Amino acid sequence: PPPGFEVSTDNITFSHTVTLGTGGNITGKVYVRLAATTSAGSYQGDITLSSPGVMAVIATAPSTVNPAQPYVSASRASGKSTSGRGSASTATQQFTLTAVDLHALLTATASDNNFEVSLSPSFGFTHTIDVANISGDLGPTVIYVRASASAPGGRVTGTVSLHSEGAPSRILGFAHQPL
Repeated sequence: PPPGFEVSTDNITFSHTVTLGTGGNITGKVYVRLAATTSAGSYQGDITLSSPGVMAVIATAPSTVNPAQPYVSASRASGKSTSGRGSASTATQQFTLTAVDLHALLTATASDNNFEVSLSPSFGFTHTIDVANISGDLGPTVIYVRASASAPGGRVTGTVSLHSEGAPSRILGFAHQPL
């Protein structure tokens, strides 16, 4: 096959060449795919099916590899956020996020001033945090959420938005119940 392509007779084991048989009337399928290591771009070339003494058959194999799309994923929240009126919560809720193929800063932002976020369960709580400024994948990262000291009395609900330019935003809901 042309560069970037692989062939197989079983659609499981792929390589640069395959053998369908050793003589006589041979029938079978040849599967063609782009190799996993092929970078983004458009590819085209000819695949030649040949045997000694037989006219070669040429098949064209066009294909495109699209760049990976940035993606942010988050688990369900766990934990319980409680506090006395007028004080920040000492108990936190938390969730774990991962991201694939980031190209820009990843932030976590509380929807209003009733909640705060942090990368630590005990300090650094604020309205918005920079989670990661990487190019590529982000492994499991825990985000902690608590009710702020300015949260009103009674049950309070809000959201945390995860955003990185080029990736779909994720929004998670949270609730706080004062003691």
